[in-house]
Amino acid sequence: TSRRLREMCEDKFGRIWIASEDDGVNIYDPTTRMFSKAQGRMSDKHINLALFADDDAVYCGMFKQGMEVFSLSDHSVRTLSGQALNLQDEQSVCAIFRDSKGGYWLGNSWGVYYAAYEGARFVRMSEFGYGFIYDIVEDTRQRVWIATMGSGVWCYDLVEKRISKFVTRAGDDTALSSNSVSSITVDSRGDVWFATDRGGICRY
Repeated sequence: TSRRLREMCEDKFGRIWIASEDDGVNIYDPTTRMFSKAQGRMSDKHINLALFADDDAVYCGMFKQGMEVFSLSDHSVRTLSGQALNLQDEQSVCAIFRDSKGGYWLGNSWGVYYAAYEGARFVRMSEFGYGFIYDIVEDTRQRVWIATMGSGVWCYDLVEKRISKFVTRAGDDTALSSNSVSSITVDSRGDVWFATDRGGICRY
């Protein structure tokens, strides 16, 4: 129902959730080849910025409206405001992820937040500084990658508890091609791919 699409994810039933910036969230069922609208505020005209499917839930981050959690088993919808999530400075949720150790990561236009388990209080991770967070993923080596718009890419090693940062460097063809990264994908070989703004695609 919209041409301004922001994010997609696949739930455990193989359905594709599609978040738009102007007409809520649509769900595509490949078995019926039909689209439907998601329930709750996801279906409203809110600007939806992030989607993440995890076991029995689909999480939807919204512009200045916090986050909604959609249960796949009973179809209930739970709304968490920015205040309930302990977001500081700004109430949007631009990126959502759960790592292999059960920790939850959120990103907004000011930085990164972390909760050690579901239901735990989110805490701002000052180690990652201030930045507009666009995407968060984990690779096959238990490293969490965090894409920013303008500040490069952060990498956090869950095992060694070590943080690295990757930025563009003039004249270095092996460095990140742009400091503005909108999306990260990990392929079947474990390679990490970065989609950048005016810098093409990079592989690590």
